[in-house]
Amino acid sequence: MSAATGELADGVKSSNKAKFQKATRTLADLEHHNLVVREPDRRDGRRSLLALTEAGLIIEDLHYANALGLIGYYLATSVCRLTPREGPMVKLYDRLVLPATRAAERLVRPPFGQSVFAVARVPG
Repeated sequence: MSAATGELADGVKSSNKAKFQKATRTLADLEHHNLVVREPDRRDGRRSLLALTEAGLIIEDLHYANALGLIGYYLATSVCRLTPREGPMVKLYDRLVLPATRAAERLVRPPFGQSVFAVARVPG
């Protein structure tokens, strides 16, 4: 591995670590303000799940998103026994499938998805 390649790999690792740390701080802040609660995952005791609290917020929109992503994730991990990671398949999905999925989900809300989209506001 060349020095440039090593530096690039270190930069990607640092970037991913910084994103993870930022997400961790954001979730901790949401927990501190009682906007989310952490609950144990019944299927995997090592994990925890986050749930929105009522906290006086008014839910404006709440729906599943990225149904094709969930199907693709299931096929890749369960059927093909692949390990999820960044790479060319993710880039291809982001470039080609995700825009089409977003357009379709504007017209029809899927009954399931890889993510839940929530918009809430403080009353008043």
